[in-house]
Amino acid sequence: MTELGMTQRHGRLLTVLSLLLGLTACGSLPDEVTDVNGVPCMTFRKTHAPKRICAANPAPSAEVAREIKTFAPDPASAQVLVKLLDRAGATRALSLRVNGQAVADLVPGGLVRLRLSPGEHELAVAWGNQQATLSVQVRAGDVQFAEVGGRFRFWDVGFGWNAPDTEGARKRAASARVLADVDLRPQAANVSGSVTPTR
Repeated sequence: MTELGMTQRHGRLLTVLSLLLGLTACGSLPDEVTDVNGVPCMTFRKTHAPKRICAANPAPSAEVAREIKTFAPDPASAQVLVKLLDRAGATRALSLRVNGQAVADLVPGGLVRLRLSPGEHELAVAWGNQQATLSVQVRAGDVQFAEVGGRFRFWDVGFGWNAPDTEGARKRAASARVLADVDLRPQAANVSGSVTPTR
């Protein structure tokens, strides 16, 4: 190989390594969620024309958010707290679905509380035409944590459910911005941060 060819090859390798390091660094930085025009948003490009990922609905009140973060068991329902850990290249909110129904938007750094009836439920996070699913078995009084993280590949960026880490997930949830409080039990009324039809 000529000296010019080796220089070009080394240059390409350095470019790829720099890109991977940049993606890793972006994924590890905490995402700050603030209100923009009344809805929670995460700003991922702070320029004269900022780029943001925003939820569709206002967040619950500070009082509701404080109650959620006590993680107190509720004998009348199971609670699953879902957090989107990182942006991972997303440019819009991810859709959080339960048993096939879209229930809330997930913004990087944000937390959604789901109140569910006892039994088995399928959670899904969707982006574009893809989704990742997670089956959860819950009982009344349960408080479970579920986290979604980026999956970096050379050709694509995706998302998936992370392996359980209850203690770490609890700490991360405590520092997250509450995006929505969704009650999916039968006869549930409209809820803060998300509108859920009664069943």
